[in-house]
Amino acid sequence: MACRRQCGKLCAPVREGPDLPRPAPDQLVAGAQTAVSDLEVEYSEEPGRLYYFKYMLAGSTDEFIPVATTRPETILGDTAVAVHPDDERYRKFVGRKVIVPMLGRAIPVIADDYVTRDFRHRGAQDHPRA
Repeated sequence: MACRRQCGKLCAPVREGPDLPRPAPDQLVAGAQTAVSDLEVEYSEEPGRLYYFKYMLAGSTDEFIPVATTRPETILGDTAVAVHPDDERYRKFVGRKVIVPMLGRAIPVIADDYVTRDFRHRGAQDHPRA
């Protein structure tokens, strides 16, 4: 099984076999009308830029959660801001609401240990996945 990425490059699976556990496809390849799992994607680091936003706590003028993203256009789809449950700086905000920058819409703050504590930001955006 092989597929072609949107850029036209051929991508081959890392491993095959009907009895091997495979995660649900994560990445849609619209041009090929298929999807590939993370196992089938070759990752490479590319130069990029981080954009920083302050998600203000609802009802507060001075409390916020800083969030960094490489794709600011995804802010429009934010459904929550996740913080690491062991991060004492932001644990007190879990269960409260923050205001989405530019939209003024309130979304919840949730605890999720998937958030990387040693990265430059402390909050992570959460978006619905298709």
